[in-house]
Amino acid sequence: MKRNFLIFLFYLIFSGIYAQEEVRSGKIVYVPDFYIQGEIGEGAAYAVFGIKTDSIVYVLTNDSVPLFGNGNLEAKEQICSIGDSVEISGQFHTLIDDNMLTFPAWEINNIKILSAFSPENISGTYTGSLVFIPNPAYTNPCLPGEVMGLQCNGEKYVLSKNGWWDDYMEIGGVLYEMGDSVEIEGVMSTHIDFLNRTYFELEIDTIRKIEEGGEPTGNESLPEMGCVHYDAVFHNIVIETVAPDRLEVFDVWGRCVMKVERPAGSVSVMRLSHGIYFYRLTAAGTTRSGKFVR
Repeated sequence: MKRNFLIFLFYLIFSGIYAQEEVRSGKIVYVPDFYIQGEIGEGAAYAVFGIKTDSIVYVLTNDSVPLFGNGNLEAKEQICSIGDSVEISGQFHTLIDDNMLTFPAWEINNIKILSAFSPENISGTYTGSLVFIPNPAYTNPCLPGEVMGLQCNGEKYVLSKNGWWDDYMEIGGVLYEMGDSVEIEGVMSTHIDFLNRTYFELEIDTIRKIEEGGEPTGNESLPEMGCVHYDAVFHNIVIETVAPDRLEVFDVWGRCVMKVERPAGSVSVMRLSHGIYFYRLTAAGTTRSGKFVR
């Protein structure tokens, strides 16, 4: 009887069921091919988090459940961002997604950030031509379409107006179209989308058209967005407008995760998990939209 038990224990150990803890180092990435059918529409899927080592990409799990989110990974009391270099102790195992495909996976026991992906926020003046840029992938599959961008010194920048992308840009009564030469004062930042592609975003402070003579014309500032802003210290959406009708908050998959009728003062978003969100404030028949990171 004792001999049979030892043989069985030997089989369990060498079959990987009781795998020893090991350490993997690499970068936090998305694994867009791993398919989990959710509430985001037929044919759409969540992009789960993974760790990319020198030789392989592992799906990251906590209690054998794949981790997915919209910007930041939360595990073992740590918050990591896409692009962070990390060291993870845990065990190897395999997962089968909703398309019945098998993926290597890594169960997290402990996670240590070695170096953070810290996008630079650079204020400056950018001169170039308006172009269309494919949508950054913040859904999987990526929503089809293009957004307005700026081509400047060999780089392309997604243009952001009050934290919002669009394929149409009219500011201060001036319509800006593809091919226009412009001068933009703003803040440039670096981001990584769900397909692990790095892109640059330029938040516009002021924009001027450059006519054929080469001189900027006008100084069109963005409409004032002071009626609503995000307080990153207290995790509130602060509203400074008179009698708004409704506040809605959406995640990156377009799901409404919060709706407040006739909000006043400030609205706490503490209950939301960390990630990227969009808000829409409706007041007097008009809407204001923006983006914030919880």
